[in-house]
Amino acid sequence: MESRTPTPTPLLSRYPKAFRVLASLVLANRPGVKDVPALLALLTAAFCAFDDWATWVCLRDPALGNGKTLYEANPFALWIFDFIGLEAGLILTYIVTLGCLALIVKAPVLKSWQKNVILGSLCVLAGWAGWNNLGHILEFGLLAS
Repeated sequence: MESRTPTPTPLLSRYPKAFRVLASLVLANRPGVKDVPALLALLTAAFCAFDDWATWVCLRDPALGNGKTLYEANPFALWIFDFIGLEAGLILTYIVTLGCLALIVKAPVLKSWQKNVILGSLCVLAGWAGWNNLGHILEFGLLAS
């Protein structure tokens, strides 16, 4: 008689495929998957660029004419915008962001999975910020002006 041992079900198999793909990229620590931190950094940089554009669209003329005013919720960014202006502040923060992303990707003290978790979190936050600003743009029709 042949003995069969059940094959264990992978932990992520019960989740939707999109989540499994994202989780496998973020948790990847195998040979041949060394480019994941660089890819996450590029995606984060793209989301940050979109967020900066959307921030510029929202704050270039914050008075909407209907009694509402848009404002920057981040006190550090607000301080920079007040100090050097909106456009220069957005450019400066984007350059600093790119430098930080490069530092994380090249940091020899971080393991690949740690870089993936940090960059994946930053990517989600940058995407959420851009999405939030896009909601304001569409709600108030800011592209028509």
